[in-house]
Amino acid sequence: MQLSLLDLWGQMQGFARGIVFVLAIMSIWSLSISIKKWWDLRAAQAETRKFAPEFSQFLEEDNLGEAVTLAEKYKNSLYPATSQGRGRMLQWTFFVANDVEPALLTLFRNRIFFPPEQRSETLANQAEETLRAKLSILEQQLVKTPYFGGDRWDLADFMVAGVLYLLTRLKLDLAAYPKLDTWLTASINRPAAQVARKLRET
Repeated sequence: MQLSLLDLWGQMQGFARGIVFVLAIMSIWSLSISIKKWWDLRAAQAETRKFAPEFSQFLEEDNLGEAVTLAEKYKNSLYPATSQGRGRMLQWTFFVANDVEPALLTLFRNRIFFPPEQRSETLANQAEETLRAKLSILEQQLVKTPYFGGDRWDLADFMVAGVLYLLTRLKLDLAAYPKLDTWLTASINRPAAQVARKLRET
């Protein structure tokens, strides 16, 4: 003898029906959360496709003013909501642009990019020494807070990750900077970051 769901429902007592009702509500709630997360992810990916190429171009051209203006224009979930957060964003943007990126680019050019006959090991070693000193500063910050944005991954982290992404090409040993290494790996593997990487690498 086979019973339909309607037959089972008819044989249930009040308490059993209550449990089924609660389970149904929980299932609907879980499904709605999953749909919302999927929708938010799609929206973030679409926004990244528009934002990342132009933003990366400004960073590559050292046009920080336009990069910050663009960030303010989009003001997505990564944009700091407080003046303190915006201050951190500017602080780390200027730090990586002025203190980290020059040494990183010099090292990259003289270890990978330039033809072997044009590379300078002296410049590469000097750049690596400078770079490692700056990476130590970033490591120290991550000892204090889990992110450069403070308690959450925000545009300050986006700025730093956008510059440090080149470290993945250099394959520099980051054993001396365990928190930075973990943070960088997590940052470049964020779903929206993977979209931006594909755009940058094409």
